[in-house]
Parts: sequence; structure tokens; C-alpha cells
Amino acid sequence: MSKATEIQTQPTGDVVLREVWRAKDTLSARYGHDLDKLFEETRKREKLSGHPLVAPPKRQGVKRIVDTGDAERQGQPIGP
Repeated sequence: MSKATEIQTQPTGDVVLREVWRAKDTLSARYGHDLDKLFEETRKREKLSGHPLVAPPKRQGVKRIVDTGDAERQGQPIGP
């Protein structure tokens, strides 16, 4: 059997994607699958490095949405 044939018989799949998932699972497990703990550590590392690691988008033009729900239908005041 040639080497080319052997390679084709290996399981197919995206090797890079599987590696990303493995890294994600390892990192998540390290912090008990708690995103708050993960981001707390990320913020600490960011401060120590002096470089921004996470840059959230600027909140421009955010509108407040009020759910009028039953209050509007019953003639009650809407909003806070």
C-alpha cells in the first residue's frame, strides 16, 4: 500500500478546528467553566502586560427599549 493511500484512510475532519476546540475546552476547565473567572484572569493579564487584550466595541447610539407589555394595554404608565 502506498503512503498516499494510507493518508487517505485516516479519519477526516478539520484538524485545526479540533485543536481550537481542545484548547477552548482546556482553558474553560482551568477556570471551572466560569466565564466570569476566565475574564477576571484576562483583565489581570491585560493590566500586567500594559497592552489591551480585549477591546470591547464603543457603545454609540444605544437606544433603550422598553417592553410595554400588559401595562400599555391596561392603561397603566409605561417605563420607570
